[in-house]
Amino acid sequence: MARRRFPWHDDIERWGQTRTILTWMKRGDLRPLADVITDGHRPEPVVLHCLASMIFKRTLEVKRQRHRRGRPKLLGKSARDIARALYYAEDKAKSGHVDAVQKTADKFRVSEKTVLRAITHWHQADNKS
Repeated sequence: MARRRFPWHDDIERWGQTRTILTWMKRGDLRPLADVITDGHRPEPVVLHCLASMIFKRTLEVKRQRHRRGRPKLLGKSARDIARALYYAEDKAKSGHVDAVQKTADKFRVSEKTVLRAITHWHQADNKS
């Protein structure tokens, strides 16, 4: 199957890959760079330098996608929830649900409700994959 042509392919034939990528990057479009990367090619160091420069000058910023309302989730929270859920799972095999929840809450110095939420999130995430 023939590879799909994008608008920058004509520019690449005319100017060359590096110049095309830099021109499109300065216009705010990173698709030619993404195309080169996904094709398995390595961009020239000048392209990477320009990308780093855009990041440092804050002309290139990644915007957070807002899928849900409310406060953004804390990054470390999911790791703590996973640790609590795994500890609970180990303890549950030995002593049962109620005792495992109590021991997990005591070990992590949180409420039993927090442990139950962590277990619920762990099971929900496990079922998604």
